[in-house]
Amino acid sequence: MNIETTQLGFQTNIANEISVARKKLNMTQSDLATAIGTNQSSIARMEAGNQNFTAQMLERLSQVLGENFISKSVPDRSIKIIGNKPLKGTVGIQGAKNAALPAIAAALLPSKGTTVLKNIPNIQDVHAMLEIAESLGAKIKFDVKGHTVTINAENISTSKIPFEQANKIRTCILFLSSLLYRTGRAQLPAVGGCNIGERKTDFHYRGFARLGAEVKTTSQYLIDAKATKLKGSYIYLDTPSHTGTENLLIASCIAEGDSIIDNAASDPEVVDLANMLVKMGAQISGIGTRTLYVTGVKELKAVEYTIIPDRHDFISFAVATAITEGKVTLKNAIRTNQLITDAKLQQMGVNIEYQGTDAVVSVPTKLKPINLITYPYPGFPTDAQPLMTALATLAEGKSFIRETIFEDRFGYVDYLNDMGADIVISKNNVIIVEGVPWLDGGTVKADDIRAGFGLIAAGLAAKGETIINNAYQIERGYENFVERLKGLGADISVVS
Repeated sequence: MNIETTQLGFQTNIANEISVARKKLNMTQSDLATAIGTNQSSIARMEAGNQNFTAQMLERLSQVLGENFISKSVPDRSIKIIGNKPLKGTVGIQGAKNAALPAIAAALLPSKGTTVLKNIPNIQDVHAMLEIAESLGAKIKFDVKGHTVTINAENISTSKIPFEQANKIRTCILFLSSLLYRTGRAQLPAVGGCNIGERKTDFHYRGFARLGAEVKTTSQYLIDAKATKLKGSYIYLDTPSHTGTENLLIASCIAEGDSIIDNAASDPEVVDLANMLVKMGAQISGIGTRTLYVTGVKELKAVEYTIIPDRHDFISFAVATAITEGKVTLKNAIRTNQLITDAKLQQMGVNIEYQGTDAVVSVPTKLKPINLITYPYPGFPTDAQPLMTALATLAEGKSFIRETIFEDRFGYVDYLNDMGADIVISKNNVIIVEGVPWLDGGTVKADDIRAGFGLIAAGLAAKGETIINNAYQIERGYENFVERLKGLGADISVVS
Protein backbone atom coordinates (compact mmCIF):
# COMPACT_ATOMS: atom_id res chain seq x y z
CA MET A 1 0.00 0.00 0.00
CA ASN A 2 3.01 2.31 -0.32
CA ILE A 3 1.85 5.41 -2.19
CA GLU A 4 5.06 7.44 -2.06
CA THR A 5 5.74 7.04 -5.78
CA THR A 6 2.12 7.02 -6.95
CA GLN A 7 1.62 9.07 -10.12
CA LEU A 8 -1.57 11.13 -10.10
CA GLY A 9 -2.84 11.59 -13.65
CA PHE A 10 -2.85 15.12 -15.01
CA GLN A 11 -6.17 16.96 -15.20
CA THR A 12 -6.56 20.11 -17.22
CA ASN A 13 -8.65 21.86 -14.57
CA ILE A 14 -5.82 21.44 -12.02
CA ALA A 15 -3.32 23.00 -14.42
CA ASN A 16 -5.61 25.97 -14.93
CA GLU A 17 -6.19 26.36 -11.19
CA ILE A 18 -2.45 26.30 -10.47
CA SER A 19 -1.98 29.17 -12.90
CA VAL A 20 -4.89 31.13 -11.39
CA ALA A 21 -3.70 30.57 -7.81
CA ARG A 22 -0.15 31.63 -8.69
CA LYS A 23 -1.33 34.86 -10.30
CA LYS A 24 -3.59 35.67 -7.34
CA LEU A 25 -0.49 35.67 -5.16
CA ASN A 26 1.36 37.84 -7.70
CA MET A 27 3.96 35.12 -8.17
CA THR A 28 5.91 34.57 -11.38
CA GLN A 29 6.55 31.07 -12.66
CA SER A 30 10.12 31.53 -11.47
CA ASP A 31 8.90 32.49 -7.97
CA LEU A 32 6.74 29.36 -7.77
CA ALA A 33 9.55 27.16 -9.07
CA THR A 34 11.88 28.43 -6.35
CA ALA A 35 9.22 27.96 -3.64
CA ILE A 36 8.56 24.31 -4.47
CA GLY A 37 12.12 23.35 -5.43
CA THR A 38 11.92 22.92 -9.19
CA ASN A 39 12.70 24.98 -12.31
CA GLN A 40 10.66 27.47 -14.33
CA SER A 41 10.32 25.20 -17.36
CA SER A 42 8.70 22.57 -15.15
CA ILE A 43 6.12 25.10 -13.94
CA ALA A 44 5.49 26.14 -17.55
CA ARG A 45 4.86 22.51 -18.54
CA MET A 46 2.48 22.05 -15.58
CA GLU A 47 0.42 25.11 -16.47
CA ALA A 48 0.35 24.13 -20.15
CA GLY A 49 -0.94 20.64 -19.33
CA ASN A 50 2.14 18.82 -20.52
CA GLN A 51 3.30 17.18 -17.29
CA ASN A 52 1.93 14.57 -14.92
CA PHE A 53 1.89 15.31 -11.20
CA THR A 54 3.33 13.20 -8.42
CA ALA A 55 1.62 13.21 -5.05
CA GLN A 56 4.65 14.95 -3.56
CA MET A 57 4.48 17.73 -6.18
CA LEU A 58 0.79 18.33 -5.53
CA GLU A 59 1.54 18.47 -1.82
CA ARG A 60 4.17 21.17 -2.29
CA LEU A 61 1.94 23.16 -4.65
CA SER A 62 -0.91 22.97 -2.13
CA GLN A 63 1.28 24.27 0.68
CA VAL A 64 2.72 27.18 -1.31
CA LEU A 65 -0.45 28.28 -3.13
CA GLY A 66 -2.93 27.64 -0.32
CA GLU A 67 -5.16 25.39 -2.42
CA ASN A 68 -6.04 21.72 -1.90
CA PHE A 69 -4.81 20.26 -5.20
CA ILE A 70 -4.63 16.78 -3.65
CA SER A 71 -8.39 16.37 -3.37
CA LYS A 72 -8.90 18.00 -6.78
CA SER A 73 -6.74 15.29 -8.36
CA VAL A 74 -9.29 12.58 -7.47
CA PRO A 75 -10.80 11.13 -10.67
CA ASP A 76 -14.29 12.50 -11.35
CA ARG A 77 -16.66 9.55 -11.61
CA SER A 78 -20.40 9.83 -11.94
CA ILE A 79 -23.37 7.60 -11.20
CA LYS A 80 -26.20 7.12 -13.69
CA ILE A 81 -29.61 5.94 -12.45
CA ILE A 82 -32.78 5.14 -14.38
CA GLY A 83 -35.29 5.45 -11.57
CA ASN A 84 -38.88 4.71 -10.60
CA LYS A 85 -38.25 1.02 -9.90
CA PRO A 86 -38.93 -0.63 -6.50
CA LEU A 87 -36.01 -2.28 -4.73
CA LYS A 88 -36.52 -5.92 -3.82
CA GLY A 89 -34.31 -8.63 -2.38
CA THR A 90 -31.65 -9.01 0.30
CA VAL A 91 -28.55 -6.94 1.02
CA GLY A 92 -25.84 -7.12 3.68
CA ILE A 93 -24.94 -4.17 5.89
CA GLN A 94 -21.24 -3.26 5.87
CA GLY A 95 -18.97 -2.78 8.85
CA ALA A 96 -19.24 0.63 10.49
CA LYS A 97 -17.06 3.26 8.84
CA ASN A 98 -17.06 5.43 11.95
CA ALA A 99 -15.93 2.50 14.10
CA ALA A 100 -13.31 1.20 11.66
CA LEU A 101 -11.42 4.49 11.37
CA PRO A 102 -10.68 5.01 15.10
CA ALA A 103 -9.88 1.29 15.43
CA ILE A 104 -7.18 1.69 12.77
CA ALA A 105 -5.74 4.65 14.70
CA ALA A 106 -5.79 2.72 17.99
CA ALA A 107 -4.01 -0.22 16.34
CA LEU A 108 -0.84 1.91 16.27
CA LEU A 109 -0.63 1.88 20.07
CA PRO A 110 0.90 -1.60 20.62
CA SER A 111 4.68 -1.70 20.15
CA LYS A 112 4.63 -5.50 19.81
CA GLY A 113 2.50 -7.94 17.86
CA THR A 114 -0.09 -7.63 15.10
CA THR A 115 -3.61 -6.27 15.47
CA VAL A 116 -6.32 -7.98 13.42
CA LEU A 117 -9.48 -5.97 12.63
CA LYS A 118 -12.47 -7.78 11.13
CA ASN A 119 -15.63 -6.56 9.36
CA ILE A 120 -13.71 -3.59 7.93
CA PRO A 121 -15.55 -2.02 4.97
CA ASN A 122 -13.71 -1.69 1.66
CA ILE A 123 -14.25 2.05 1.26
CA GLN A 124 -12.11 5.02 0.30
CA ASP A 125 -11.89 6.43 3.84
CA VAL A 126 -10.54 3.15 5.18
CA HIS A 127 -7.90 3.05 2.44
CA ALA A 128 -6.95 6.64 3.26
CA MET A 129 -6.47 5.82 6.96
CA LEU A 130 -4.44 2.70 6.12
CA GLU A 131 -2.22 4.73 3.78
CA ILE A 132 -1.52 7.15 6.61
CA ALA A 133 -0.78 4.31 9.03
CA GLU A 134 1.65 2.85 6.52
CA SER A 135 3.34 6.20 5.93
CA LEU A 136 3.91 6.40 9.71
CA GLY A 137 5.78 3.07 9.66
CA ALA A 138 3.08 0.44 10.18
CA LYS A 139 2.95 -2.74 8.09
CA ILE A 140 -0.54 -3.16 6.60
CA LYS A 141 -2.37 -6.01 4.91
CA PHE A 142 -5.99 -5.59 3.79
CA ASP A 143 -7.93 -8.67 2.70
CA VAL A 144 -10.75 -6.74 1.02
CA LYS A 145 -12.82 -9.82 0.23
CA GLY A 146 -12.53 -11.06 3.80
CA HIS A 147 -12.93 -7.53 5.21
CA THR A 148 -9.92 -8.12 7.45
CA VAL A 149 -7.04 -5.74 8.14
CA THR A 150 -3.80 -6.71 9.89
CA ILE A 151 -1.64 -3.94 11.34
CA ASN A 152 1.84 -4.36 12.74
CA ALA A 153 2.95 -1.09 14.34
CA GLU A 154 6.27 -2.17 15.84
CA ASN A 155 8.23 0.27 13.68
CA ILE A 156 6.42 3.60 13.90
CA SER A 157 9.07 5.92 12.53
CA THR A 158 7.67 9.46 12.33
CA SER A 159 5.42 11.88 14.18
CA LYS A 160 4.28 13.73 11.06
CA ILE A 161 0.99 12.93 9.35
CA PRO A 162 1.62 13.56 5.62
CA PHE A 163 -0.06 16.63 4.16
CA GLU A 164 -1.43 14.87 1.09
CA GLN A 165 -3.22 12.19 3.13
CA ALA A 166 -4.45 14.58 5.80
CA ASN A 167 -6.24 16.50 3.07
CA LYS A 168 -8.14 13.37 2.07
CA ILE A 169 -9.67 12.53 5.44
CA ARG A 170 -10.48 14.53 8.55
CA THR A 171 -10.43 11.46 10.80
CA CYS A 172 -6.62 11.34 10.48
CA ILE A 173 -6.71 13.54 13.61
CA LEU A 174 -7.28 10.30 15.55
CA PHE A 175 -3.67 9.28 14.94
CA LEU A 176 -2.47 12.06 17.26
CA SER A 177 -2.89 10.05 20.48
CA SER A 178 -1.04 7.02 19.14
CA LEU A 179 1.78 9.18 17.78
CA LEU A 180 2.17 11.07 21.07
CA TYR A 181 2.45 7.74 22.88
CA ARG A 182 4.80 6.07 20.41
CA THR A 183 7.06 9.00 19.41
CA GLY A 184 6.49 11.73 21.99
CA ARG A 185 5.22 14.09 19.32
CA ALA A 186 2.27 14.40 16.92
CA GLN A 187 2.06 16.84 14.00
CA LEU A 188 -1.14 17.38 12.03
CA PRO A 189 -1.46 19.63 8.96
CA ALA A 190 -4.82 20.98 7.79
CA VAL A 191 -7.36 18.17 7.40
CA GLY A 192 -9.89 17.29 4.72
CA GLY A 193 -13.13 15.29 4.71
CA CYS A 194 -16.76 16.28 4.13
CA ASN A 195 -17.69 19.90 3.50
CA ILE A 196 -20.60 20.12 5.94
CA GLY A 197 -19.62 23.05 8.12
CA GLU A 198 -17.13 23.83 10.83
CA ARG A 199 -15.73 20.96 12.87
CA LYS A 200 -13.44 22.42 15.49
CA THR A 201 -10.17 20.90 16.58
CA ASP A 202 -10.10 22.75 19.91
CA PHE A 203 -11.51 19.67 21.70
CA HIS A 204 -8.31 17.86 20.75
CA TYR A 205 -6.03 20.85 21.31
CA ARG A 206 -7.33 21.67 24.79
CA GLY A 207 -7.75 18.03 25.75
CA PHE A 208 -4.13 17.12 24.99
CA ALA A 209 -3.02 20.21 26.90
CA ARG A 210 -5.09 19.10 29.91
CA LEU A 211 -3.31 15.74 29.72
CA GLY A 212 0.07 17.45 29.97
CA ALA A 213 1.11 17.83 26.35
CA GLU A 214 2.72 20.98 25.01
CA VAL A 215 0.40 21.93 22.15
CA LYS A 216 0.71 24.71 19.59
CA THR A 217 -0.43 25.74 16.12
CA THR A 218 2.22 26.73 13.58
CA SER A 219 2.32 27.90 9.98
CA GLN A 220 2.76 24.28 8.92
CA TYR A 221 0.69 22.36 11.44
CA LEU A 222 -2.83 22.76 12.74
CA ILE A 223 -1.75 20.81 15.82
CA ASP A 224 1.85 20.24 16.90
CA ALA A 225 1.89 18.39 20.25
CA LYS A 226 4.81 17.12 22.37
CA ALA A 227 4.78 14.99 25.51
CA THR A 228 7.30 12.69 27.13
CA LYS A 229 4.50 11.33 29.31
CA LEU A 230 0.79 12.17 29.40
CA LYS A 231 -0.79 12.58 32.84
CA GLY A 232 -4.40 11.81 33.76
CA SER A 233 -6.77 14.75 34.17
CA TYR A 234 -10.38 15.90 34.26
CA ILE A 235 -11.57 16.79 30.75
CA TYR A 236 -14.89 18.44 29.93
CA LEU A 237 -16.15 18.66 26.35
CA ASP A 238 -18.36 21.67 25.60
CA THR A 239 -20.31 19.46 23.21
CA PRO A 240 -20.12 15.65 22.97
CA SER A 241 -17.72 15.56 20.03
CA HIS A 242 -17.46 12.12 18.44
CA THR A 243 -13.80 12.29 17.35
CA GLY A 244 -12.89 14.51 20.30
CA THR A 245 -14.11 11.83 22.71
CA GLU A 246 -12.33 9.05 20.81
CA ASN A 247 -9.01 10.88 20.62
CA LEU A 248 -8.97 11.83 24.28
CA LEU A 249 -10.16 8.37 25.32
CA ILE A 250 -7.21 6.79 23.49
CA ALA A 251 -4.83 9.32 25.07
CA SER A 252 -6.24 8.79 28.56
CA CYS A 253 -5.75 5.02 28.30
CA ILE A 254 -1.96 5.44 28.11
CA ALA A 255 -1.70 8.49 30.40
CA GLU A 256 -0.28 8.16 33.90
CA GLY A 257 -3.04 8.12 36.53
CA ASP A 258 -6.81 8.64 36.38
CA SER A 259 -8.82 10.64 33.86
CA ILE A 260 -12.45 11.65 33.63
CA ILE A 261 -13.99 12.66 30.30
CA ASP A 262 -17.24 14.52 30.99
CA ASN A 263 -19.97 15.22 28.43
CA ALA A 264 -18.42 12.55 26.26
CA ALA A 265 -20.06 11.23 23.11
CA SER A 266 -21.87 7.94 23.70
CA ASP A 267 -22.48 6.83 20.10
CA PRO A 268 -22.30 3.10 19.31
CA GLU A 269 -19.03 3.69 17.44
CA VAL A 270 -17.47 5.32 20.51
CA VAL A 271 -18.65 2.37 22.59
CA ASP A 272 -17.09 0.01 20.04
CA LEU A 273 -13.74 1.78 20.30
CA ALA A 274 -13.89 1.65 24.10
CA ASN A 275 -14.64 -2.08 23.97
CA MET A 276 -11.66 -2.62 21.68
CA LEU A 277 -9.38 -0.62 23.98
CA VAL A 278 -10.55 -2.68 26.97
CA LYS A 279 -9.72 -5.86 25.08
CA MET A 280 -6.26 -4.34 24.47
CA GLY A 281 -5.81 -3.95 28.23
CA ALA A 282 -7.26 -0.48 28.92
CA GLN A 283 -9.16 0.25 32.13
CA ILE A 284 -12.36 2.13 31.24
CA SER A 285 -15.70 2.39 33.02
CA GLY A 286 -18.85 4.33 32.15
CA ILE A 287 -18.80 2.98 28.60
CA GLY A 288 -21.99 4.03 26.81
CA THR A 289 -22.62 6.97 29.15
CA ARG A 290 -21.73 10.66 28.95
CA THR A 291 -18.97 10.27 31.58
CA LEU A 292 -15.96 8.04 31.00
CA TYR A 293 -13.57 7.05 33.79
CA VAL A 294 -10.12 5.89 32.71
CA THR A 295 -7.12 4.60 34.62
CA GLY A 296 -4.03 4.73 32.47
CA VAL A 297 -1.87 1.69 31.81
CA LYS A 298 1.75 1.43 30.71
CA GLU A 299 1.07 -0.38 27.46
CA LEU A 300 -1.68 -1.91 25.35
CA LYS A 301 -1.47 -5.22 23.51
CA ALA A 302 -2.32 -6.19 19.95
CA VAL A 303 -5.67 -7.99 19.68
CA GLU A 304 -8.20 -9.40 17.24
CA TYR A 305 -11.40 -7.37 17.13
CA THR A 306 -14.59 -7.37 15.05
CA ILE A 307 -16.14 -3.98 14.16
CA ILE A 308 -19.89 -3.43 14.60
CA PRO A 309 -22.26 -3.10 11.61
CA ASP A 310 -22.84 0.36 10.18
CA ARG A 311 -26.10 1.93 11.38
CA HIS A 312 -25.79 4.67 8.73
CA ASP A 313 -25.47 2.06 5.99
CA PHE A 314 -28.63 0.47 7.41
CA ILE A 315 -30.73 3.65 7.29
CA SER A 316 -29.35 4.48 3.84
CA PHE A 317 -30.62 1.25 2.35
CA ALA A 318 -33.81 1.45 4.40
CA VAL A 319 -34.53 4.89 2.92
CA ALA A 320 -33.67 3.68 -0.59
CA THR A 321 -36.14 0.82 -0.07
CA ALA A 322 -38.89 3.05 1.33
CA ILE A 323 -38.60 5.83 -1.26
CA THR A 324 -38.97 3.29 -4.09
CA GLU A 325 -41.87 1.51 -2.32
CA GLY A 326 -39.89 -1.71 -2.30
CA LYS A 327 -39.32 -4.58 0.10
CA VAL A 328 -35.79 -5.49 1.16
CA THR A 329 -34.21 -7.65 3.87
CA LEU A 330 -31.24 -5.93 5.48
CA LYS A 331 -28.81 -8.42 7.01
CA ASN A 332 -26.33 -7.93 9.86
CA ALA A 333 -28.03 -5.16 11.85
CA ILE A 334 -27.96 -4.28 15.55
CA ARG A 335 -31.42 -3.03 16.42
CA THR A 336 -30.43 -1.31 19.67
CA ASN A 337 -27.94 0.92 17.82
CA GLN A 338 -30.59 2.49 15.59
CA LEU A 339 -33.69 2.80 17.73
CA ILE A 340 -34.39 6.47 16.99
CA THR A 341 -33.84 6.22 13.25
CA ASP A 342 -36.10 3.18 13.14
CA ALA A 343 -38.73 5.08 15.16
CA LYS A 344 -38.66 8.06 12.78
CA LEU A 345 -38.91 5.81 9.73
CA GLN A 346 -41.87 4.04 11.33
CA GLN A 347 -43.53 7.41 12.00
CA MET A 348 -43.33 8.02 8.26
CA GLY A 349 -45.15 4.76 7.56
CA VAL A 350 -42.13 2.53 6.93
CA ASN A 351 -42.52 -0.99 8.28
CA ILE A 352 -39.40 -2.56 9.87
CA GLU A 353 -39.69 -6.15 11.10
CA TYR A 354 -36.68 -7.67 12.85
CA GLN A 355 -35.82 -11.35 12.72
CA GLY A 356 -32.68 -11.64 14.80
CA THR A 357 -30.02 -9.55 13.05
CA ASP A 358 -32.12 -9.31 9.86
CA ALA A 359 -34.64 -6.54 9.23
CA VAL A 360 -37.35 -6.59 6.56
CA VAL A 361 -38.15 -3.06 5.34
CA SER A 362 -41.33 -2.25 3.39
CA VAL A 363 -43.87 0.55 2.91
CA PRO A 364 -47.45 -0.69 3.21
CA THR A 365 -48.98 2.82 3.16
CA LYS A 366 -48.30 6.27 1.72
CA LEU A 367 -45.37 8.05 3.31
CA LYS A 368 -46.27 10.48 6.08
CA PRO A 369 -44.51 13.77 6.87
CA ILE A 370 -42.06 13.99 9.76
CA ASN A 371 -40.70 16.46 12.30
CA LEU A 372 -37.16 15.81 13.48
CA ILE A 373 -34.22 17.54 15.11
CA THR A 374 -30.66 16.28 14.84
CA TYR A 375 -28.96 15.92 18.19
CA PRO A 376 -26.00 14.06 19.73
CA TYR A 377 -26.59 10.37 20.42
CA PRO A 378 -29.01 9.01 21.54
CA GLY A 379 -30.69 11.82 19.58
CA PHE A 380 -31.34 11.68 15.84
CA PRO A 381 -27.99 11.45 13.99
CA THR A 382 -26.96 14.30 11.72
CA ASP A 383 -25.63 11.78 9.19
CA ALA A 384 -29.19 10.54 8.60
CA GLN A 385 -30.63 14.02 8.04
CA PRO A 386 -30.02 14.23 4.25
CA LEU A 387 -31.49 10.75 3.84
CA MET A 388 -34.69 11.60 5.71
CA THR A 389 -35.02 14.82 3.74
CA ALA A 390 -34.89 12.86 0.50
CA LEU A 391 -37.59 10.53 1.82
CA ALA A 392 -39.75 13.46 3.00
CA THR A 393 -39.85 14.90 -0.53
CA LEU A 394 -42.39 12.20 -1.46
CA ALA A 395 -44.40 12.20 1.80
CA GLU A 396 -48.00 13.44 1.84
CA GLY A 397 -47.73 16.73 3.72
CA LYS A 398 -45.21 19.12 5.22
CA SER A 399 -42.08 17.98 7.09
CA PHE A 400 -39.90 20.11 9.36
CA ILE A 401 -36.24 19.11 9.75
CA ARG A 402 -33.84 21.04 11.98
CA GLU A 403 -30.06 20.60 11.92
CA THR A 404 -28.32 21.42 15.23
CA ILE A 405 -24.93 19.72 14.80
CA PHE A 406 -23.51 21.35 11.67
CA GLU A 407 -24.36 24.80 10.40
CA ASP A 408 -23.95 24.00 6.69
CA ARG A 409 -25.49 20.64 5.94
CA PHE A 410 -28.19 21.67 3.49
CA GLY A 411 -26.00 22.01 0.40
CA TYR A 412 -27.91 19.19 -1.29
CA VAL A 413 -31.31 20.96 -1.04
CA ASP A 414 -30.90 22.87 -4.30
CA TYR A 415 -30.20 19.60 -6.11
CA LEU A 416 -33.37 17.99 -4.74
CA ASN A 417 -35.36 21.09 -5.76
CA ASP A 418 -33.89 20.80 -9.25
CA MET A 419 -35.40 17.30 -9.32
CA GLY A 420 -38.84 18.69 -8.49
CA ALA A 421 -38.80 18.69 -4.69
CA ASP A 422 -40.38 21.56 -2.75
CA ILE A 423 -37.91 22.45 0.01
CA VAL A 424 -37.40 25.82 1.67
CA ILE A 425 -34.46 26.64 3.95
CA SER A 426 -35.97 28.60 6.83
CA LYS A 427 -34.56 30.32 9.91
CA ASN A 428 -32.60 28.60 12.67
CA ASN A 429 -31.18 25.90 10.38
CA VAL A 430 -34.62 24.47 9.63
CA ILE A 431 -35.82 23.16 6.29
CA ILE A 432 -39.49 22.82 5.38
CA VAL A 433 -40.24 19.98 2.98
CA GLU A 434 -43.60 19.97 1.20
CA GLY A 435 -44.16 16.53 -0.26
CA VAL A 436 -44.67 16.27 -4.03
CA PRO A 437 -46.29 13.49 -6.10
CA TRP A 438 -43.07 12.59 -7.90
CA LEU A 439 -39.45 13.57 -8.58
CA ASP A 440 -37.84 13.99 -11.99
CA GLY A 441 -34.36 12.88 -12.90
CA GLY A 442 -31.63 15.47 -13.26
CA THR A 443 -27.91 16.16 -13.02
CA VAL A 444 -26.72 16.71 -9.45
CA LYS A 445 -23.53 16.56 -7.38
CA ALA A 446 -22.55 14.66 -4.23
CA ASP A 447 -20.98 17.26 -1.93
CA ASP A 448 -20.49 14.81 0.95
CA ILE A 449 -21.00 11.15 1.78
CA ARG A 450 -24.54 11.17 3.21
CA ALA A 451 -25.91 13.91 0.97
CA GLY A 452 -24.59 11.86 -1.93
CA PHE A 453 -26.53 8.78 -0.90
CA GLY A 454 -29.62 10.93 -0.29
CA LEU A 455 -29.39 12.00 -3.93
CA ILE A 456 -28.99 8.35 -4.94
CA ALA A 457 -32.21 7.55 -3.06
CA ALA A 458 -33.97 10.43 -4.82
CA GLY A 459 -32.64 9.24 -8.18
CA LEU A 460 -33.87 5.70 -7.53
CA ALA A 461 -37.40 7.05 -7.02
CA ALA A 462 -37.34 9.69 -9.75
CA LYS A 463 -38.80 9.40 -13.24
CA GLY A 464 -36.18 9.25 -15.95
CA GLU A 465 -32.40 9.52 -15.76
CA THR A 466 -30.37 10.98 -12.90
CA ILE A 467 -26.65 11.70 -13.08
CA ILE A 468 -24.80 12.16 -9.78
CA ASN A 469 -21.37 13.71 -10.21
CA ASN A 470 -18.46 13.56 -7.74
CA ALA A 471 -19.21 9.93 -6.93
CA TYR A 472 -15.91 9.72 -5.02
CA GLN A 473 -17.64 11.31 -2.04
CA ILE A 474 -20.15 8.45 -1.87
CA GLU A 475 -17.42 5.86 -2.36
CA ARG A 476 -15.68 7.29 0.71
CA GLY A 477 -18.40 5.81 2.93
CA TYR A 478 -20.27 3.06 1.09
CA GLU A 479 -18.75 -0.21 -0.01
CA ASN A 480 -19.63 -1.46 -3.47
CA PHE A 481 -22.94 0.45 -3.30
CA VAL A 482 -23.59 0.32 -7.04
CA GLU A 483 -23.42 -3.48 -7.17
CA ARG A 484 -25.42 -3.82 -3.96
CA LEU A 485 -28.20 -1.65 -5.38
CA LYS A 486 -28.05 -3.51 -8.70
CA GLY A 487 -28.60 -6.70 -6.75
CA LEU A 488 -31.85 -5.21 -5.49
CA GLY A 489 -33.06 -4.44 -9.00
CA ALA A 490 -31.86 -0.86 -9.40
CA ASP A 491 -30.84 0.38 -12.85
CA ILE A 492 -27.61 2.04 -11.72
CA SER A 493 -24.12 2.22 -13.20
CA VAL A 494 -20.83 4.09 -12.97
CA VAL A 495 -19.91 6.43 -15.80
CA SER A 496 -16.75 8.45 -16.22
